[in-house]
Amino acid sequence: MYAFPLTIYLLTHWIGIPIPLNRISGNLMRDLITYLGLGNGWFIVMLVCNGPLIFGIWLIMVGREEVYDSEGQFVTNGVCSYVRDPQNTFIYLITLAFMIQWPTLTPLLLWPFVIGIYYRLARQKKQIAIDAFGDRYRKYMEQTPIFFPLLFRRCTAVAPDNQ
Repeated sequence: MYAFPLTIYLLTHWIGIPIPLNRISGNLMRDLITYLGLGNGWFIVMLVCNGPLIFGIWLIMVGREEVYDSEGQFVTNGVCSYVRDPQNTFIYLITLAFMIQWPTLTPLLLWPFVIGIYYRLARQKKQIAIDAFGDRYRKYMEQTPIFFPLLFRRCTAVAPDNQ
């Protein structure tokens, strides 16, 4: 993290942005924003990344409490009333924040594969839920998006857990 990343070394040569070879100048987004004159690049990158990062971590913890503490019951309240797969949604959010905060070639190349693997996992979990809960889950699927919530719309028509 404190070394000068190879990605930035290569891009500064190709793009022609003069970034000194030291441990302070090593964040591509920060240096690019500063170079373009858009303001304090460090502050902007931290502001853009840390909000979604903290929000994603917090929502993973909330979703975990709701889903895993339900002991196998069908959960449609809380975070699950906005998205069917909150854990993967917020993992996407967290990894996107890290990609913006510290973009280097290897993670940028591997990130689509990570997203693809989590998408496949979500499809497997969907099939398990259909097998376990049947029509209740199908009705929930019709009303609730899998990853990206529709703002200000919550799933309310699915029968409660105790039925």
